[in-house]
Amino acid sequence: MSVHFRPLKGLLGLFGTLWLALTAGPARPVSSTATGPANMVALQFVGSVGGGVLAVALSGSVAFIGEGGALTVLDVSDPVSPVRLARLPLPDSVQDVQVVGSLVYVADWDGLQIIDVSTPANPTLAGRFDTPGNAQGVDVVGDLAYVADRFGGLQIVDVSKPATPVSIGNFDTTANARSVHVVGTRAYVANAWAGLQIIEVSDPATPILRGAFNTPGYTYSVQAEGDLLYVADAYGELQILRVLEHNLFLPLLRR
Repeated sequence: MSVHFRPLKGLLGLFGTLWLALTAGPARPVSSTATGPANMVALQFVGSVGGGVLAVALSGSVAFIGEGGALTVLDVSDPVSPVRLARLPLPDSVQDVQVVGSLVYVADWDGLQIIDVSTPANPTLAGRFDTPGNAQGVDVVGDLAYVADRFGGLQIVDVSKPATPVSIGNFDTTANARSVHVVGTRAYVANAWAGLQIIEVSDPATPILRGAFNTPGYTYSVQAEGDLLYVADAYGELQILRVLEHNLFLPLLRR
């Protein structure tokens, strides 16, 4: 069959490498044996960088990627020819990356690493926090970093002073906390085979479980938008849930 690429710009973070996708100008057909809905948008491969990439975050034309046990900084102003600006070795395998201003927060298996990237070509370690488990996901809101810490559950860390982050609360999710997304006073935690959990964090020192939903397989990550939750389930596809009153869930889609 023939697939035609449509104009599209973007970055795709795929397991194993960072893939850059870009199309411009006339659509260009390529041969493909793949099948799918006629209205699917295809991406044109233009380049890749690194190996063992599990996380990527962007700030303008600079990309921060977790490349094995290091944070690599790339200039991606030209997606066809990304330029490596720096590489900062870290204690363990990088699982998640978030950029907030001039700081990059890295969840690696050793804990939470805080990197000063005010000069992207010269990233420096500003501070670190050794979590009790293995940090796999991080979401920073204000002065607090919420860390999905595998068997360490949800860890809440005060990062107002990056050089000396301090634990102010935690919640035992009873399983493998894979990722976390915080909206308002709720932390949504993807909790592996134990499904999805909603944790009230209005008082970070005493987080409280407000709801839970057991997905069909292995809950890997979650994003919240309004009253909808988009849940990536490693064995149960994409789950879309609506949060009802009393923190009950209404499944809307499994795909």
